[in-house]
Amino acid sequence: MKKLLKASLFTAAAALALWSCDNGKYDTDPDKDNNGILNPLDPANNPVVMLGSMKGKVNGKTLVFAPAYYMVDTDGIRHVWGRVIDDSIYRRTITIVGYDSSYSGKTNAVVNGGLTYSFYDTVLKRNKYYRRDPALADTFIYLLSGQNGTMRGMIDGTIYKQAPQPENKQDEIILDSVIFYLDKKPFAPYGNFN
Repeated sequence: MKKLLKASLFTAAAALALWSCDNGKYDTDPDKDNNGILNPLDPANNPVVMLGSMKGKVNGKTLVFAPAYYMVDTDGIRHVWGRVIDDSIYRRTITIVGYDSSYSGKTNAVVNGGLTYSFYDTVLKRNKYYRRDPALADTFIYLLSGQNGTMRGMIDGTIYKQAPQPENKQDEIILDSVIFYLDKKPFAPYGNFN
C-alpha cells in the first residue's frame, strides 16, 4: 500500500510540474512580439522561404541568400541586405536602399528602392555591380506585407552592369521571383553585416 501511495504522489507531483510549465506559446525572444511571424510548417502560410532569407533564380540558377534582413538608419533609410549562403568565392549579395516610409505599412504594393546585385569576378579580380535602372520599368520590388517588424515580398526583373565602368546594357542579371522574408535588425554601419 505504501508503494502505491508513493507512486500516486510521485505521478501527481510530476503532472503538476509539467502542467505548471505550460505558459503559452514558446517564444525564443520574449522582448519581441513574434505573433506576426509565419509558421513555416503551416501549409496555409505558403512560406516558400524561411524568415531571414531570400530565394529565387538569378540568371536561371536558384540561389538562397541567408542571412538576409533589413535595418533602418537614423535618417529613415531602409537598408535590405542578403548574402548567398556558403559563398566564400563569389560573395554574391543583394542590397535594396530606400526611404523607410516607402515600405512601412505597405501591403500588396510595388515599392521604390535602389536595387544592387554584386559578386566577385575571379577573372577581373574585383567586384562587379549590377543595378536597377530607374528609367526602365522592367524591375519590380513587390512588397506583400510588413507586419510586426517583418518584411515579405518579391524581386523580379532585369538589372544592368554599372561598375566597373563603362556601363553595359548588354551585361545583365535576370532576377526571377526572388522571394524574401526578412526580419528587422538594429542599424549597424556598412561593413558590420553578419
